Amino acid sequence: MNSDHKIKHLVCYSTFSHFNAQAYHSTLIKNGSTRILNLINYLLNLYLRNSESHHARKLFDEIPERDVRTWTILISGFSRYGHHRIALDFFAEMQNEGVVAPNAFTLSKALKSCASVNNGLQMGKSIHGWMIRNGIDADVALHNAVLDLYAKFRVVDYVKRFFGLMDDKDSTSWNIVLAANISNGEMEQSLGLFWRLPTKSVSTWNTIIDGLLQHGFNRCALELLYEMVKVGPAFDRVTFSISFVLASSLKSLELGRQIHNRLLRMGINEDYFASTSLLDMYCKCGEMEKALMHVTLRSIVRSEPITSWVDKQLNCMVSDTDDLSHQHLLVETRELRLIGPVMLPDLRLDRVQIC
Repeated sequence: MNSDHKIKHLVCYSTFSHFNAQAYHSTLIKNGSTRILNLINYLLNLYLRNSESHHARKLFDEIPERDVRTWTILISGFSRYGHHRIALDFFAEMQNEGVVAPNAFTLSKALKSCASVNNGLQMGKSIHGWMIRNGIDADVALHNAVLDLYAKFRVVDYVKRFFGLMDDKDSTSWNIVLAANISNGEMEQSLGLFWRLPTKSVSTWNTIIDGLLQHGFNRCALELLYEMVKVGPAFDRVTFSISFVLASSLKSLELGRQIHNRLLRMGINEDYFASTSLLDMYCKCGEMEKALMHVTLRSIVRSEPITSWVDKQLNCMVSDTDDLSHQHLLVETRELRLIGPVMLPDLRLDRVQIC
């Protein structure tokens, strides 16, 4: 294996550490390989994946002749870490130079960045127009990037029109259009679209149920939740969070208990959002002791001291109850900060299991 192939092999299988990036860069210089564009592109990608944007920019500026992969690596790298305006600046620079034309992947990354900045719609439209004028052979991923751009800025007519012109559609395409209809308050059309979907992922179910809930169609959301239980995919954390909000909105303690039991049976760890929704549900359904027990058990099981999370939940619990005795108990608990084994010295395992 010659030195150039060896360097390329090492870069491909590196662990993306700062040490590796610097070491590979030094090796390229020592071997006189800094003008071999493929190797420089690999190194540029390595710097960006390691969040060393200053080294990446310096290396980019030193490249005498850049190809489409060089530009794409740079734009994609800054976009990946949320530096969308910088990514768009590089895309504009690429277009202004006019030496190298962007490919479908470059365009999709630029459109993603357009969709992520407040004033990105105009530039996104310009990119879309450039694609049409130049007859870009777009794949479904690039079409989805265009769809997502218009959906993010709620240009729903454009979303529907472009979706109708697409020959190839995947689940992402359908989900983008579904979310656009929901954000526009077109719930009847959204439901029709939902039932037409060839495949329905857990994300799709979450989107339609949450959309119905956000627009006040609580009973319809409940029917779809039951339908999801019967024929849909398994719940994920987002589903549980939405379901607890639904139970709160309906003030249905029975539904909330069923969802909580399902969460425990599935053995899913309660993350921040699911835990917050669960507490809110018990509070709004008048089960303050259950809510307080949940905060306590979470602290015990995770060996957590009182935290800002617990403080926030206790504050919410105080504001959510009209019962003065419950308020007194919660305020006292919050002020004394007796969350943990001290509060429940004789806690038994069966008490945990039936929460």
